[in-house]
Amino acid sequence: FLAASKAKMFTEKELEALKASGVDVFSDPDLTPLLNGEFERLTLLETAFSTQEAARFLSVSTGRLRQRVMEGTISAMKARDGKSWAFPSWQFHNRGELPGLSVVMKAIPDDLNAVDTYSFFTTPQAELEDANGEEMRPIDFLLKGGDPSVVAELGSYL
Repeated sequence: FLAASKAKMFTEKELEALKASGVDVFSDPDLTPLLNGEFERLTLLETAFSTQEAARFLSVSTGRLRQRVMEGTISAMKARDGKSWAFPSWQFHNRGELPGLSVVMKAIPDDLNAVDTYSFFTTPQAELEDANGEEMRPIDFLLKGGDPSVVAELGSYL
């Protein structure tokens, strides 16, 4: 019964993606934390820009974009082919990148994966407040012209 109910939770494509990622939905009794992270990763991947798309969007060469990955000034994850880069779309706004992105990304630990980086940028932080004293997400703080060094300091503690 449990296996059948788990199978109904996912489409065939989702089950294939989970299996390819090493997740066995039928043997693990509590997959909720793992699945949440895996679905975030798959969602980021599904909506990500390819290297060529991101380079075109930012008006830079693909070589420069790969250099930024190595410098740690932009968020990237391995694409489905496991070789090329995918650039999560949350960091691109209007006709450029999120203001202050390179400053913040440089401060974030190198071992933080793309899902955790996305989570940091999209989770309200007590240290970032709007005019009403409400907690702000780093992404919103930066979009409203907030000082990237403040977000970078928070990111350095991840």
